[in-house]
Amino acid sequence: MAEPCLEIQKDVRKSYELTASKSKIKASAEYLEKNYQRPNLSIAEVASKFFMSEVHFRKLFKQEYGISPRKYLIRLRMQNAALMISVGLYTLQEVASMSGYTDYKYFCSEFKNYIGVSPSKYTYNFYDLYHIKSNRTVSRK
Repeated sequence: MAEPCLEIQKDVRKSYELTASKSKIKASAEYLEKNYQRPNLSIAEVASKFFMSEVHFRKLFKQEYGISPRKYLIRLRMQNAALMISVGLYTLQEVASMSGYTDYKYFCSEFKNYIGVSPSKYTYNFYDLYHIKSNRTVSRK
């Protein structure tokens, strides 16, 4: 009779550990979302902040989100960069800096890998698209 109780205790403990891990992973994603603009932000730092080894953190993060924490960080930075470029108020160097990159060439490489075109081409295409839309005239008959 003691064996079923032990099994139930093990199941409860596993369930609790799984819930705690998911909670830490969700909190770590939120931390990345709030801090992605920091150029020195590392996955090792995030794992340490949530009291996990980097290897364990990467594994749990990928299980929860379907991508590695590094790719998640890059996605956050690239989405920010694309938004900042579309605003049109900043130079590409400023966009790189505000997206967490200290090396402009590396930023350009990451941007092209993620978006599919270089930041300058993206800027040019976005600018062209904006002016085509704003210069259209509507003819009414």
